[in-house]
Amino acid sequence: MKKQCILCSAEFEAKRADANYCSEKCRAKANYEIRKKKASGEFSPDNLPVSLPLNSPIERSKNTKIEVNGILNTDEIRQMIVNTDSTIANFCAENTALKAQITELSAQKSHFCLQIIEIKEIKIKKLEAALLLSDTDLYNTYLNGEYQKAVKTNNILADFKLITPHKLSLDSSANLLFKINQYRLKVKNLIIAHNSEVSKLNLQIQDIDTSIKNLNKAIDENNSSVRFNQTRIMRLEQLLSG
Repeated sequence: MKKQCILCSAEFEAKRADANYCSEKCRAKANYEIRKKKASGEFSPDNLPVSLPLNSPIERSKNTKIEVNGILNTDEIRQMIVNTDSTIANFCAENTALKAQITELSAQKSHFCLQIIEIKEIKIKKLEAALLLSDTDLYNTYLNGEYQKAVKTNNILADFKLITPHKLSLDSSANLLFKINQYRLKVKNLIIAHNSEVSKLNLQIQDIDTSIKNLNKAIDENNSSVRFNQTRIMRLEQLLSG
């Protein structure tokens, strides 16, 4: 079909219905002008009829102005394309920033998850194992300072510092039993404190999951806006092609 180049006005044989330029040279020059006008912000019309179908007929006057809810000339339409393209770029840039936030939040979540594993699988299990020890073993392992000192100095008589179940059963060992019971209470309180810490970390993880969900929702909304504006550019280009 015969068409007129929207840049140099030369008539050319169009191979496609949406062809707007007679040559690649004209297309490249038009793209350069679009980028230049985008940088200058020369025009900012905002009366594009978004509901206009792509195949809707357009009547042109002799001065190349188009009747669409007012008067738009081809330069204004080109500028609208530039402005819309800039809007798309802004949405894409915002999505990049949002994705960076998601990456940072995901890293925080991973850190909190590792903390939970360390607390539950190492600290709490170690404390729970201590509670399972007999009074004698618990005392010798954690409270028998004389034995521990002898072991550190490689004293060959270290084993003589150990207490036996029989010694612990004597009335004279009431003070030792008191220390053991106090230590068991301390261990139980530590387990409670660690479980409380795990609960707080889980709450932080829930907050992060909520934030990531909201950020992904914002990205989806931006993507919808990008698609809308891409459609708008197609309609504007259809106006130019006539």
